[in-house]
Amino acid sequence: MNRTDSEDSTGRSTDAGPGESADDSAVGSVEDNAGGNADAGTRTSDAAARQAFEDRAVQHLHDRQQQLAAEILLTRGERSEAPLGSAGGSADAPGDLADQAEQRSRQALLDAEALRDHEELCDIEAALERLAAGTYGECVDCDAVIGVQRLHVQPAAARCLPCQEQWERWERTHPPAQRTPLQR
Repeated sequence: MNRTDSEDSTGRSTDAGPGESADDSAVGSVEDNAGGNADAGTRTSDAAARQAFEDRAVQHLHDRQQQLAAEILLTRGERSEAPLGSAGGSADAPGDLADQAEQRSRQALLDAEALRDHEELCDIEAALERLAAGTYGECVDCDAVIGVQRLHVQPAAARCLPCQEQWERWERTHPPAQRTPLQR
């Protein structure tokens, strides 16, 4: 079989990015190279490069985790400081209803930001678990190797690009209330 830029030596898709060959994009494990003509030096080099990449990913994920935790605390503080209701006058005074509507809009925005941050924290925790399990860089849906460029941009990525696009199409057609807990 002829190997293409989108497959590694095992035939798995590598999700190579622009200007990047499949070999450059593969995070792959040392075992991927063990069956070919690779010698012990290449396997050691590959293992060291993978470990360095994973160490940088762990650091980046922990940094982002701390940043999100701080943002969530800030959002909670903003929420508790701004009670719903009139701004101190009677409900009949002009502007009170507009002030209340503005406050509700602000609360809804804060809630959406907090939800987004919480979901990203969950994604980071899952990525750290995949790192610990030795499956970081493998698509959770098809087991393809996720491209290094994608992992640099989105270190918590759980899916290769084709599977992520399919997941996002599915998400748009299935509101959260229709999903099972494993699909959320």
